[in-house]
Amino acid sequence: MPREKITNPKNSDGLVWIKNGKVFVKNEERDGLPPFINPCKGVALYINGVECNHLSAVNEKDTIELKPLFTVSNLQLDVEISKDKLKCYLIFTPACQVRHKIVDMEPAIKLDIQTKQDELERIKTEKHQIIEFLKSKNILHGIKYDVVDEICEKNLPGRFLVAEGTPKQDAIDDSIEYFFEVNDDEYNLREDETGNIDFKNILEYKTVTAGQVIARVHKGNPGKNGISVTGESIIPVKLKEIEITPSFSIDYNKETGNVRANKTGRPFVQEKGNIVSFEIYDSVIVDEVSIKTGNIRFKGDIEVSNNVYESMEVVAGQNVIVGGNVEFASIFAGNNIIISGITISSTLNAAMNDAAIMDPAPLLKKLIDGINSLITNIKKSPHRETVQFSELLRLLLNTHNRDLPNIVYEVSISLRAGNYDIDSRFILSLIKRALPIMGNYSEISDIQYLYQLINDLKMLLSKKRHRHEKGNVTLTSISNCDITALGDIKVVGKGSVNSSLYCKGKVNVAGYVRGGQIKAEKGIDINIAGSERGSKILLSVPEDSFIRIRRAYTDTTIKVGSIAHTFFSEVRMVHARLEEGKLVY
Repeated sequence: MPREKITNPKNSDGLVWIKNGKVFVKNEERDGLPPFINPCKGVALYINGVECNHLSAVNEKDTIELKPLFTVSNLQLDVEISKDKLKCYLIFTPACQVRHKIVDMEPAIKLDIQTKQDELERIKTEKHQIIEFLKSKNILHGIKYDVVDEICEKNLPGRFLVAEGTPKQDAIDDSIEYFFEVNDDEYNLREDETGNIDFKNILEYKTVTAGQVIARVHKGNPGKNGISVTGESIIPVKLKEIEITPSFSIDYNKETGNVRANKTGRPFVQEKGNIVSFEIYDSVIVDEVSIKTGNIRFKGDIEVSNNVYESMEVVAGQNVIVGGNVEFASIFAGNNIIISGITISSTLNAAMNDAAIMDPAPLLKKLIDGINSLITNIKKSPHRETVQFSELLRLLLNTHNRDLPNIVYEVSISLRAGNYDIDSRFILSLIKRALPIMGNYSEISDIQYLYQLINDLKMLLSKKRHRHEKGNVTLTSISNCDITALGDIKVVGKGSVNSSLYCKGKVNVAGYVRGGQIKAEKGIDINIAGSERGSKILLSVPEDSFIRIRRAYTDTTIKVGSIAHTFFSEVRMVHARLEEGKLVY
């Protein structure tokens, strides 16, 4: 300990000091205080032959003797455990013999004796001492006995890694590998050597064939528990397993992980968390749509190599791709519409209508209710235990449930004739399995047959909406058209003239907009609005959206939320939006 500092000492006070291990004293004068000496651990203080263990006053006549002592420091052990409980460190200081050496001190009225320790010999540490200490601290797993041996052999103080737990092996999630382009529905503008854009090939769709492996699920690893140095289990993160939704379009082999196409067509995939759904849509390819071909309606994709002519209608459950022009016609798609040529005086609707794909739910529910009614009456029938099951069916279908055969016929015919969102092979399977209700009662062996039929119908209802649906419309140039889309509308050619455009996504016009109106939920981005001669245009978005125009001419009206503004002169680089309730541009 440092010597106590005396403030404003009087010259009359006595002094005591140490030099070369000996104590020297200077007595106080008449009005001064005597000097004091305070012993410390490791030194024996003798005054006039008597050992003193407390602060004592001394004078020049006293015989003062200091005897350094030899002491033994105890073995010191402690542990540090890492936060993850996988490592334990031993803080080790061995026991040893210590000789104390007296430190010289300057004169002071109160002198606190101080010593320095000289290590003479470290006392051997036994292995069992360390092991027993570790176990007392609940260190039970992964003790490094070789390290403990080395600590005891060298007997040097320090911090040593004496135990390591077994780390957990985190699970490796399942993964899925696709053998087709899963994002092939984005349009791609390609320039030829002269810098012109090939609008006839703005989108390419890939097809797969029946039996082809279109994806493969690679199984992960569930991981392995770890063990902490205290013997506790460390649980790994749970494996994320991929679940393939059953579908008529594909066959999934869990052992190999292969997903095979059951038919030829265009594949689509949708991932929702760890659930992956596949559909393969059929396609119809025609040279043109005209009086010669008639209107075309199909559940899958429709490709028209050339033009769609006046008064014709194209209705697709999925995508419509037109390689030529569309003139005075109507196109409805359950997903995307792509037109490479010009579009004149036509109506286009992408994924915003029921014409393209009809919901089979009402028909299927009607059939489920009819079969449930039959099951209820079977259970209530007093003849259930006395007649054969087929005879009981005949009795009920001719009395209480006589409407059910008509329902089966109506649903089957409607599903075949309509553009319903349901696989055609299921329709055929359903008709075959429901036909016994219409007369061949002996083929229905028991009530479980009816329950299974209901379960299959309900499963179909639960998964029928797993369709890949974006509802984008991609065009080159349009004139006098009415266009509606669930997704985005993109005019990538010259522009739009006197047309009405509405979408729930964004509208992007690479060229000009002359006349008409555009409404978009997520924003409008166009190059030129109006013309030097004047052209009335309305561009409208919600209050949280925006309008961008690189050049806007007179009579262009922008509207964000409920606030509108009309330009009466040419402006450039417009970026209209609401800020603090005010329209800025």
